[in-house]
Amino acid sequence: MTTVLHQAAEHALGAALISLGLQDVPARLLPCPKPELGHAAIGSALQGAKLLKRSPMSIAADIAVAMSGASGIAKAEVAPPGYVNLTFTDDAIAAALEAQAADPKCGIPGVPAPEKVVIDFGGPNIKPMHVGHLRSLVIGEALRRMLEAIGHDVVSDIHLGDWGLPSGMILAEIRHRFPEAPWFDQAAQGPFPEELPVSVDDLSSLYPQAAAACKADESRMEEARATTAALQAGQPGLSALWRSIVALAKGRILESCDRLGAHFDLTLGESDAQPEIPALLAYLEATGAARRDGAALLMDVVASEDRHEVPPLVVKKGDGSALYATTDLATILMRRRDLNADRILYVVDGRQHLHFLQVFRAAVKAGLSGEAALEHIAFGTVNGPDGKPFRTRAGNTMGLVELLDLAKEKALARLAEGGRLKDSSSEALDDAADAIGTAALRIADLSSHRTTGYILDLDRAVSFEGKTGPYLLYALVRLRAILAKAGAAGGHIVLQHPAERRLAIACLGLGDAVHRAVKSRSPHELTAWTFDLAAEVSRFYADCPVLGEQAPEIQASRITLCSAAETALGASLRLLGCRVPPAM
Repeated sequence: MTTVLHQAAEHALGAALISLGLQDVPARLLPCPKPELGHAAIGSALQGAKLLKRSPMSIAADIAVAMSGASGIAKAEVAPPGYVNLTFTDDAIAAALEAQAADPKCGIPGVPAPEKVVIDFGGPNIKPMHVGHLRSLVIGEALRRMLEAIGHDVVSDIHLGDWGLPSGMILAEIRHRFPEAPWFDQAAQGPFPEELPVSVDDLSSLYPQAAAACKADESRMEEARATTAALQAGQPGLSALWRSIVALAKGRILESCDRLGAHFDLTLGESDAQPEIPALLAYLEATGAARRDGAALLMDVVASEDRHEVPPLVVKKGDGSALYATTDLATILMRRRDLNADRILYVVDGRQHLHFLQVFRAAVKAGLSGEAALEHIAFGTVNGPDGKPFRTRAGNTMGLVELLDLAKEKALARLAEGGRLKDSSSEALDDAADAIGTAALRIADLSSHRTTGYILDLDRAVSFEGKTGPYLLYALVRLRAILAKAGAAGGHIVLQHPAERRLAIACLGLGDAVHRAVKSRSPHELTAWTFDLAAEVSRFYADCPVLGEQAPEIQASRITLCSAAETALGASLRLLGCRVPPAM
């Protein structure tokens, strides 16, 4: 556990264990299973029983005696089968909370050994993003923020899917529409026109139409394959046209990401790995990491523990073209060599499990990843109320911008229904609706474990009641409104009411919740804690008047407690990627 309170108690516990001859037992506090029993628990007696050849209960009694005299401990009580439940003093809780509120890091402890972490999420192709990209962006951004918060050096990369057969399909489709365009002259060396024959809006239809044509006509598929090979071989016209298309698409993609609050340090694509591929393929073959199968190049990645067949990884096709796996291997090499990554995280749909299993094994086998750890952070699908993948009413895949607009529209309707912000300007109302709608989507996604799919019910997601994003936003907006009315009237926290103690203890759990979420690679751990904190804030309001409190010292204490809760809740919502409007 990671609060200031727990760290002090663990220091005292360490001294107690040494005095009992249990210096090899970790001095670690555990969450107390029932809040009414205490604020933390000690399980060291269970571990030390075999070492001392004594009963856990007798060892726990000795630990309780030692901890009873420790600073900040009000009670240390033994509980079967050998636990010690600790209750902290009100003064210790208050001091710890004031320290957390004053800490620029909000009391979130750093890791003892920070790493250089590259996190790969988003992963769009050059066509407009759709609802299928939502989870990668939301989970990836939350993890990026939390990894930074605990001290890692994080580099985020969107890793555009701008290479491979789809590229050839799109270019071949454009050639069919504009056969005389200069980019398709194999002898042309440039310069080529700056104005493209297609617009950014055309990109959404180009690939589906090209794919349909290739499916219906084998000659079109062969043309797409030949175009892909020519592009990868560096034909000047195709290369110039493709670079311009990617730049056009990237601008629209990053606009969508920015609206959702996703930040990228790098916006590299598969094409950026292309210069590495010839040398990489030669290395793989020369070292025996890959073998020839006709003109193709394969890597065997089977392992003795496999329960299912793991086929060889194809890194070069018979026509000489590279695949996604090839660019993934080259990208791992670049991230290790150029970014000095200690860990590379891929936030990608769980249905890509086999692909990453093959690629990771191939990277390790060929020594491309060095000492860097490789992780696939898999997630489930976003489903509609019918339990099937979320789609438009017409049955089509919904675009990401369309989904954001729909959530914003529903948020506007909820604001109007409740008579909220009726005196606000249209600009302020629009901004609030955008923040509420986006938070609704983020929290709906981050409320369940990432590996499970979930049903996205937009009407429920934008509700101000229940476990929703708007509920959390409103909890913070209300705290800020109280503090704005109070001005600078706070004082030292003095805990007298049970609701005050519960709120203070809840606030102090922020650091622990962040570390749990990072360890499990699942932001839902922090989301669950945030809902618990918001619930404690509501109970505090019900039991403890703040601005209406008549006793000046109690009022000042409660204002400071509200400020500490605002700090903790605000920090959590920032880490979850939510933007909070000034009013709701």
